[in-house]
Amino acid sequence: MHNSLVRWSKELVEKRLLILVTGGFAATVVTCWVTELADPPFSLQQVCIDTFIIMLVGAFTVHWTRKLLQRIRHLEGRMVICPACKHVKVDEEWVTIEQVMGRSTDVTLADRVCPDCAKMLSSPYRL
Repeated sequence: MHNSLVRWSKELVEKRLLILVTGGFAATVVTCWVTELADPPFSLQQVCIDTFIIMLVGAFTVHWTRKLLQRIRHLEGRMVICPACKHVKVDEEWVTIEQVMGRSTDVTLADRVCPDCAKMLSSPYRL
């Protein structure tokens, strides 16, 4: 139940964020029109060009905000991992963690031995 509440809460935050971004661009368009109407001479051509540019930038911003939110949701999602071979289930395919990281991020993996394993490897009685 707790996970469903957290997921619902995150979805609500995402929707609110997109509404705020869209509302901000809508307010900018309204401000553009009000400013043009209040400052004679009125130029319909200029206000339409300004509106088009604002809407284009707004659409670009909303699109990339949605893509980034989807990516965050994917990266925060639960991974199914095999305890024996450490392969990860992606959709219906089992792949290595390196393949998962290569697909979904720009991260490159580097091998490092953790402190616990370093102690175990340096111990004369290691198994």
